[in-house]
Amino acid sequence: MIMLLAAVPVFAQDEPTPEPAAVVFPGIFDQAVALFDAQDYEQAILRFSLFSLFNPTAGESYYATALSHLNLGDAEAALAEFDLALSIDDLPPDLEADIYRVRAGIYGQQERLDEAVSDYTAALDLIPDAQTYFRRALSYAALEQLDNALADFNAALELDGQNPVLYVYRGYIYATDGQTQLAAEDYLTYINLIQTERTDGAALESGAAVMAQIEPGAVFAYPLEVKVGTYFSGIAISTDENTAIDTIMVLLDETGKPLIGDDDSGNNGAALVLNYEIPNSGAYTLLIANSTGGGSGQIAVQMFLSDEPLTN
Repeated sequence: MIMLLAAVPVFAQDEPTPEPAAVVFPGIFDQAVALFDAQDYEQAILRFSLFSLFNPTAGESYYATALSHLNLGDAEAALAEFDLALSIDDLPPDLEADIYRVRAGIYGQQERLDEAVSDYTAALDLIPDAQTYFRRALSYAALEQLDNALADFNAALELDGQNPVLYVYRGYIYATDGQTQLAAEDYLTYINLIQTERTDGAALESGAAVMAQIEPGAVFAYPLEVKVGTYFSGIAISTDENTAIDTIMVLLDETGKPLIGDDDSGNNGAALVLNYEIPNSGAYTLLIANSTGGGSGQIAVQMFLSDEPLTN
């Protein structure tokens, strides 16, 4: 999951095309923008390139040409245009930061992760923002630099503390780093932020499956009685093997404290916890919700309590 997202370029069809400062033949630039907006990228490239001949220090034109190449699937041509733009002195800081962000996304897609990190760092030095910290964190995670990834997720959350996605991914890093308690806390925060309705289900019995109709924003809470020293295992998975539903789960103790959680450890987007040793007897709660991958449909929720750890 981390590697996949670290490779997603930070650009889109509706990427804004900045306006250049005082220039020669501004009408050519306007024509190019209109062609870009109409998704006629080949003609847009011709117009932007012509404009650049008359205005070789207008970085906006190289940037827009690069975006056009990206929308045509030509990353190498885009990189060449970004290099031209970055060779210009005194680029507007917001434009320079955008170029570094988008180029970093291309490097990530090409698995040139060190270069991606370098460009994200350059963008953050110019204009710090949560999305860029998030993207650099994913690159650090793909490089297995978990401490750096966590630092960036923390920085992103300082800027955008109500973004539920950040908690899921920081939780994933915590879990990868063996910090399961902190992972569970982040997963619970995510669930609380995305919840639009809550359904309190019937008590779970060891080995018995219950069905739920899940959709984004729906949270299911299932009570269960546990004994200290027993092992809890649980899964929440789509009942249709052809329908992937991304689920997330968190086990709460009798005080509501999150103990263990999971996102994506099972097949087909399933949340899966294996062999968590129960620390105290009591009435616990298992929370189930959609994770960031979403999906709607029927899921099966099943848990096992055993005296010995289950084997895979």
